Amino acid sequence: MFNLRHILGSTWAIETQIALLPFYQLNDRDIILLDTGFASSDRQALTETLKAHDFHVKGILCSHAHMDHAGNIRHLCGIYGCRVAAHLIEAAIAATPDSFRRHYGIYNSDDQGGVEECFTTTDIIMPGQQQLDFCGASFGILHLPGHSGGHIGIVTPDRVAYLGDVLMGFPQLETSKMPTTQFLSRDLESKRSLYSLRAQAYIVAHKAVFTDIHELIGANLHCLETKIRQVLEALRGTPTRGEWLLTFCENQHIHVRSDRSFAIMEYGFNSIVTYLEETGQVRSRRVNGNRRYKRCLK
Repeated sequence: MFNLRHILGSTWAIETQIALLPFYQLNDRDIILLDTGFASSDRQALTETLKAHDFHVKGILCSHAHMDHAGNIRHLCGIYGCRVAAHLIEAAIAATPDSFRRHYGIYNSDDQGGVEECFTTTDIIMPGQQQLDFCGASFGILHLPGHSGGHIGIVTPDRVAYLGDVLMGFPQLETSKMPTTQFLSRDLESKRSLYSLRAQAYIVAHKAVFTDIHELIGANLHCLETKIRQVLEALRGTPTRGEWLLTFCENQHIHVRSDRSFAIMEYGFNSIVTYLEETGQVRSRRVNGNRRYKRCLK
């Protein structure tokens, strides 16, 4: 069973091994859960925790459809019959295993990933929507794309801002080998936008609570900028993307030991390559069927 952590007012969080799952308490029994953790490692303890406290999940707000955030939505809907709200993009991604696999591209044909993460969204959050009235409470919606296409933050009625994965905590920044960012230019914009956010408290999914996030925003931006520089420094001559990634891993002494780990590494690397092309620092052209990359002259 997981511990509960009081944040502010009626806003609490369930402490899993690697994340905080916030929830807003409507009354002694009914709650609105913000994300649901992994299917594999969190399901049993999460279910036991909800049962032990006699909580009834009336609704689920999903920050984005990654497996560590959406893994138990379908399971909990089966128990509680709850409503589910997600951004239009994330709702579409999570509609079927095929769409999940196709969008994230981190599963092979033998992998069942995406099956547990799929869910049916009852309340669609539209692009640009600033507020959601959901299960009797009003939540602020922060559009923070980059980590995923429809990633959102959620502000509870207590003015507690749940930021999902737009920021990493300080321990994660120290050990990060490659940020799991899908659209890097948008991710940078989202991080910078948080400088103007005013809330009573800020919850970072993995795994911290802050009353001031300015230092954390700067550290996250510095981490990304460092990775961008390191990837660019690994570009020598005119390599293919795979050769370029191998050089980066060798330079950073990164040893990838599984297909899944390599896919996640490649996922973040590809977003940096796209950013470098978008900003005119790198160009590519196809040579004998292979796309090769080269630094642009300043």
